[in-house]
Amino acid sequence: MKRAFATRRPLTVALVLLAAIGIAARAYALLGLGTDQLCGSDFPVFYAGGQLVGAPSLYSPEAVQAIQQREMGCVSQFAVSIRLPYFFALMKPWSYLRFWDAFWSWRAALAIATGVFIWLWPAPKAWALVICAWSLPLACAFTNGQDVPFLLMWLALAVALWRKGWGFAAGCALAMCAAKFHLFILLPLFLLYRRKLLLGWMTSSLALLLSCFVVQGPTWPKQFLSAISYNIDPSPATNPNLQGIAHSSLPLEVLLAALVLAASFYVIHRGDFQYGLSAVLVGGILLSHHMVASDAALLIPVALMLAWNPSAKYSKITAIAFVSPIGAIAVPWGQVLILVALLCLLCYEALPPRPEPECSDPSDLLSGWR
Repeated sequence: MKRAFATRRPLTVALVLLAAIGIAARAYALLGLGTDQLCGSDFPVFYAGGQLVGAPSLYSPEAVQAIQQREMGCVSQFAVSIRLPYFFALMKPWSYLRFWDAFWSWRAALAIATGVFIWLWPAPKAWALVICAWSLPLACAFTNGQDVPFLLMWLALAVALWRKGWGFAAGCALAMCAAKFHLFILLPLFLLYRRKLLLGWMTSSLALLLSCFVVQGPTWPKQFLSAISYNIDPSPATNPNLQGIAHSSLPLEVLLAALVLAASFYVIHRGDFQYGLSAVLVGGILLSHHMVASDAALLIPVALMLAWNPSAKYSKITAIAFVSPIGAIAVPWGQVLILVALLCLLCYEALPPRPEPECSDPSDLLSGWR
């Protein structure tokens, strides 16, 4: 025991130092950015939504862009509110701060959320820290003020609660991923096999939906649909998803989507908790119709799940390669091919039947969280 600890300690120190270098490099780059380089970032839209929530102009591109021009001195034509009203209600406190104070406070909150993810996710902390520190999509989230770290936090909280046997509470945590529901469109398929999770998810999702009507009134669905039909993607052909690789060919995209849906359903049906959740995240990114660079950070938990899953062989190599800096700088069609290959490998490795008990021993990292 002492010898094993002595062997692991130098590796842990080396990993922490490697992570510190990555964090320092990201902080240095972030401090050197000018206002013009942040003009198309996401936090100004969140900030504007916090000011406009409850008003008829919440989903007005002109109103959002006017606030962006006032606070930043520049404007992006793609700046429009495309989140559900409850999200902007949660942004209301940030809108009371001065813009740049709010932006940096938001980044601090993103760092805390990332730390919670690392702490709660059932994987060696040092390795999780390194992957997060060197993740280019996660770095983009801090630069632009995207909320992907909060999604990682909710996922980690849901997994932690599930492993303790608190399925209903875990489902409630998963419902908070509705902030980017288009990336979790396969989640209901995953929950069908886990009733307590499904009940918690449905209960919280209903509460969030009702809160949208309370916050924005009965006409918000029409306003929201109008907003998401706005030109919100600067270059959709460069997104690492099926829409990007199909190049506006609807028949090709539908065919590819059907294949991805079938493969994802197979993995969710035959695989254990880790395999099923991995299929939800991989398939969700491929099927999504709107992406930003930071959304690929949702593959971090996939890499961490597969890396220590005894059933994962080739899939773990593919997942780790994707979340590495090398995978993140690959051309979009190359990233799509990696994700499709990962999904195919998940199908192959999920071939043996995997019975699904209610939950696993929380102390067992290699259990598959069955």
